[in-house]
Amino acid sequence: MSDGEVMTVRERARCAGYVREISKQILLGLDYLHDQGLIHSDLQPANILFTVNRDLSREMMTEPEFSPVTWLPGVKLDNSAPRYLLSSQRPRGMLDNAAFSTLTVKIGDMGRALWNTQDDPLPVTPIALRAPELLNPHLWNEKADIWALGCLIFQLATNEPLFPVESFGCTTDEVRGMLRSLMHKLFELGNRQFAIHISQRLQTGFGKESTEQFANFLWAMLQERPEDRESTTGLLDHSFLIGKKMEGQG
Repeated sequence: MSDGEVMTVRERARCAGYVREISKQILLGLDYLHDQGLIHSDLQPANILFTVNRDLSREMMTEPEFSPVTWLPGVKLDNSAPRYLLSSQRPRGMLDNAAFSTLTVKIGDMGRALWNTQDDPLPVTPIALRAPELLNPHLWNEKADIWALGCLIFQLATNEPLFPVESFGCTTDEVRGMLRSLMHKLFELGNRQFAIHISQRLQTGFGKESTEQFANFLWAMLQERPEDRESTTGLLDHSFLIGKKMEGQG
């Protein structure tokens, strides 16, 4: 098992087939959650789990190693966390060159999932993946997951964050200000310029048609107003995932 954070530190963008397959599997999981009335509220690369659909021989596995859980200074110890964690026995990097057709992708860490009827404070989504409505005390719903998904898929495809926010040494208000500025630049781009922005970061062989479809696919998630973002059901029927030509394409 590996998480998406590990899968995006290999310094390379991914091919269209990989991005299409991974996006579809994540969307199927999120669609199920939303259909059940749940908001994940913490979609990020570290919470996307990858495994390969083949048996690993014992010789390929590393020795099991238990690591003690260390509490941060000033945090009161309680029974909310285990005393030890078992690290993966799969060698690091084993999934790097795995065929995307052999990968199974699942959404993990449901610890902060919420019912869509709950009146809850802001979610724990990393600041760079937070939707515009989460930067101010506004009402929010499952469409915050859709925004985070757009940021997440962009990162899995290009190996770089959509919004490179530097938070070290900055106050929360300063970080929010930086993110608002980056979002404003995104909205000013518009769909066509956004497609150019993406094409400069994708694999050379991604393909012109796939690039246009992928840009449109992400743009449907990255709308400023929550009500303008596409639902999981609509995204699963998008041309990028099912191979149809978009309107206006030959």
